[in-house]
Amino acid sequence: MLGSRLQVTVAIIIVATASAAVLWDVPLPETSSTASPELTTFSSEQEFRSYVQQRETGTSYLGSAQSARSVQEQAATTDGTEADAGGSGGSQETTVERYSDTNIQEEGVQEPDMLKGDGETFFYSPDSPTYTTVRRSDVYYPGTQEANISTFDALPPENLSSVGEIPDNGDMFLHEDQLVVLTGDAVVGYDVTTPSSPEEEYRIEMNGSIVDARRIEGEIVLVQQQSVSRDRPCPIRPATGVSVACSSIYHPADPVPVDTTYTAMRIGVDDGDIDSTATMVGTDRNTEIYMSQNNLYLTYLDRASYSNLLIDYLTTDGRELVSDSLADRLEQIDEYDLTEQAKMTEIEQRLDQYLNSLSDDRRYELQDELESGLANYTAERKRQLTSTGIVKVGLDDLDVVANGEVPGQTLNQFSMDEHEGNLRIATTVGESGFASRQVDSANDLYVLGEDLQVRGSITDMGVTERIYSARFIDDTGYLVTFRQIDPFHVLDLSDPDNPTLEGELKLPGYSSYLHPLSEDRVLGIGEEDRQPKAVIFDVADPSDPVVENDYILEDYSSAIGQSHHAFLIDRRHEVFFLPSNSGGNIFNYTDGLEKITQIQIDDPQRARYVNDYLYIFSDHEVAVVDETDWSVVNTIRYRNETTYQDPYPIPEPRPDSGLE
Repeated sequence: MLGSRLQVTVAIIIVATASAAVLWDVPLPETSSTASPELTTFSSEQEFRSYVQQRETGTSYLGSAQSARSVQEQAATTDGTEADAGGSGGSQETTVERYSDTNIQEEGVQEPDMLKGDGETFFYSPDSPTYTTVRRSDVYYPGTQEANISTFDALPPENLSSVGEIPDNGDMFLHEDQLVVLTGDAVVGYDVTTPSSPEEEYRIEMNGSIVDARRIEGEIVLVQQQSVSRDRPCPIRPATGVSVACSSIYHPADPVPVDTTYTAMRIGVDDGDIDSTATMVGTDRNTEIYMSQNNLYLTYLDRASYSNLLIDYLTTDGRELVSDSLADRLEQIDEYDLTEQAKMTEIEQRLDQYLNSLSDDRRYELQDELESGLANYTAERKRQLTSTGIVKVGLDDLDVVANGEVPGQTLNQFSMDEHEGNLRIATTVGESGFASRQVDSANDLYVLGEDLQVRGSITDMGVTERIYSARFIDDTGYLVTFRQIDPFHVLDLSDPDNPTLEGELKLPGYSSYLHPLSEDRVLGIGEEDRQPKAVIFDVADPSDPVVENDYILEDYSSAIGQSHHAFLIDRRHEVFFLPSNSGGNIFNYTDGLEKITQIQIDDPQRARYVNDYLYIFSDHEVAVVDETDWSVVNTIRYRNETTYQDPYPIPEPRPDSGLE
């Protein structure tokens, strides 16, 4: 046996790889992945079946499939839409002059959320269900689960009341008088012309789960995923009444791991009709969705094979360290059609035989040389180890119009941004997979043209760190990377062919959310020492960003850590809402960073304003605050846990029954 650090290193990598179910036999690219891989469709069911059997990941997590809400959501976004409502007569309390909408990433592209409203009515879908209890004799048992959508009459604010429920749960869209609920495995449309008596208009059952969705005016673009059948992979039926033929399913020509299909579909808000679809293969992890007003972008992760890396090293840079016969044998193994695990077993056996043929002194010396050389070889190729494939789908007909590839792995949807036809995408290289133990991670920014070919890049930002948040504003980009400290990077993206790193600032903690306050000020929200933190960056001089002010809350969590939808800014009053586990915190950002007040409400999740009143929601309580003096004008509690008497109670045991 090897009995050495080299063997330990190889063994650790094999175990880690197996446990992550990434035993993928993908060749190591010869150069950094910047050229677009060919994307094509299957010609037949047999071709799809063969593709699946050769490259399947061997695992699926669809048993715990994510709903639209559970998609990773830690990043920077634009302000929520401030809508102006018409009307005449009445007081400010009964006439809606302005109201806020969901905080979104892309202007004009609405996102589903647990809270929706039109200024007069709110619809709130709880993040966690309420369980009633059943009393039997003197024992209480878990009873029914309540997770309905609650409807609130918002005006006048001092009379806020719960007026009804909708028997579904999930993130929502609201367009005029139509409420669309994404339940995780269905899309349900309700007519809410009369909010207290909603009427179900349609229900589209999904075969699989909903990944995410966006809305532009009266149309929703939704992405659905479902497991691939090994025996009968196509046609697939992503939703009731929808069938996608084998010849319409896209896949990279160079094999990638596949256990899932993703289908984008365009759905009419009013009638639930599905008029266009686009389907591609992928895996059920590490896929991100981003949508501009013109295009949908879907990513997939691809990792190189460790066995191929090891063979490449021992037959090139490390060839002088081993015998010609061993190198020749490894080249033969590389040509075999073996699984990753079988190929690694063959490599280990050949290395064992060779090392055991040497003297003890030479064996130990060679082990050190091989380990050091392999680490250097891997580090030099860290951008070849993990890559992100990108598929671009035009929104007009949901046609696949381009595809590309960049090194590394994205954090989430906010790592991407379309600007003037170019796609900017931020990635971390060397952070995940087998290479994470051998190379220093780094962070890159790539600018891709309309054809998704790389035009320019910035590389090696925040070495040994990974991206925690990204924000793109016109020709400027902001990245936060973190390991021990929080480097805040300012990028000049005005020249797509030559983007540059303008400046960087290091400070304690990290920011997982970035939001523009003005042209020269950016707000960051994250953590320091496991406590919620707000910080304002002064970026007037991009080459020298500085901290204008910061504030650490004496709490342990904030809903913004799970969703950018939890953030709200009110520019009329120059304040923002920062929820924490103990209450709703109101900060003024006019000059520095001033905490005005904390509204006492248990674990608030969302806030919206209507006129000059702030409505703060938790899963059990709603508080209304007057923004002119920050007084609480109303608080109501709803969805209380209830205890009821079982109509068929367990009889009390008789004294002589012998029962305890």
